[in-house]
Amino acid sequence: MKKFLFYPCLWGVLTLSLLSSCRTEDNISKQNQEDKRFATFTSQSGKTINYANGFASLMIKYDELNKSNLSGIANKPILKASSDQNTSTTGSYIEFNVRSQVIKNTDGNIWVVFPKVENGTVTSLIVSLLSEKETKLSYYTIDKNDEFYKTNVPLFQEAYNRYKKRNVRLALSASASIQFMANNDCDNRPDERCSEIEEVIITNPRPIKTPNKDITLPTGDQTDNSIPGSDCGTFGDCFGGGGGGGTGTGTPQQDACSKAKIASVTANNITQDLQVKEKALDPLNKIRTDKVEHGIGVGRNSNRNITVSPISTGVADQTTVQAPDGDYVFNAHTHPSGTDTPHSGPDLYNALENIAKSSSFEGTLVINSSGTTYGIFVNDRNAVIEFLKKYPKEGNLGSKEFNTSNDIGKDYNAIRDSFSSGRSPSNGLAEQTAGMEAALSYVIQKYNMGVSILKADKNGNFKGITAKAEKVYDPVNKEYKDGYSSNLCN
Repeated sequence: MKKFLFYPCLWGVLTLSLLSSCRTEDNISKQNQEDKRFATFTSQSGKTINYANGFASLMIKYDELNKSNLSGIANKPILKASSDQNTSTTGSYIEFNVRSQVIKNTDGNIWVVFPKVENGTVTSLIVSLLSEKETKLSYYTIDKNDEFYKTNVPLFQEAYNRYKKRNVRLALSASASIQFMANNDCDNRPDERCSEIEEVIITNPRPIKTPNKDITLPTGDQTDNSIPGSDCGTFGDCFGGGGGGGTGTGTPQQDACSKAKIASVTANNITQDLQVKEKALDPLNKIRTDKVEHGIGVGRNSNRNITVSPISTGVADQTTVQAPDGDYVFNAHTHPSGTDTPHSGPDLYNALENIAKSSSFEGTLVINSSGTTYGIFVNDRNAVIEFLKKYPKEGNLGSKEFNTSNDIGKDYNAIRDSFSSGRSPSNGLAEQTAGMEAALSYVIQKYNMGVSILKADKNGNFKGITAKAEKVYDPVNKEYKDGYSSNLCN
């Protein structure tokens, strides 16, 4: 029997952070609400689906939706500029950056193996399996007595060691005062591809008999009962937006903070990536106090290396960001105004359209001159597509802000003006800042745009901003009046 890593409400995830995905969802045609396929594993434009990233992102998404830690993401260590201190953890975790090749068997099953790591040692191998015509997703631990495990676990340990050394090198390079160790494998073996860890090409210890040349699925751990795979509804990832026949934990049932949690995990994983910091965010932060806007696009190429576009230079309230090479993942631009401001209406619509056009695109950042950073990141790609069908940019967006003759613009202005007039409490923020945060959050929630507005705390961790209409206290007239409030999610 297979030991699955989750029970009737299985695992799932964000996105790696995984920054890239080779699938696409830019076809906005009508979709069957009863479709049982996973949105993550469905391509509408013929592009190759990145199954490994999909398995990882859905596992983490499940953890976020269910407040669990089956992926072990909460245990994953933060890299330090030290070759011997970067692997200490408080528990095991799945290392999604090390994975096998994608295996497609003749019965239609698609699977990838990831290592489970604790204190620098691979302690288990995890199978992620898409089966039953790609409508069921499961994860299970390989039985350590299986010859498959004995044959392949050393290969994963070697791959993890290379991955660890590469990341230590990146961490060290970020510190100008530290010289990397001379005996680094990547320095001594320049012919090895050390910029990224290659896939682990797993081998089959069993004889392969013709005509079936499949790699046989390894057996699961015998210490527990087998749990069948779960459908797209369990992961909130049904193609076309349906909830599927699972536990009903999909995004339509999530409150604003639960949705924002999905988006914030993606934003945190992206912005904490060492390559992203070095190649994109650090250079942009150095010029954030300029009097004009600057922007940069960030992607990932076929070798899973980070790519960036040239930094753009615009005017005081606008810049045009070029798309990077490879899969477009996110973009960022500065706001030079002395008052902290989140995304404008055009910023929001540009993010929504990029999300709808490219399944690899996750969101956008605004970096203010003070350093305050906002994000708009996807929490439900299908909801983005449906929103744009109903509220396209044409007619709902003016030259610089929302069209105030339509519903979204009317709501946005009413909320923003409630703060600028003092009717709603700004809670220590500048009235303009508080008003724009609340207005943007409110319309995103009300019109189910499929994204969340986020704000980074002093440690750089993103949290969702929510807003609602409610009675607020007027200390001058000593009475409650109609107004709005906004809060950061926990």
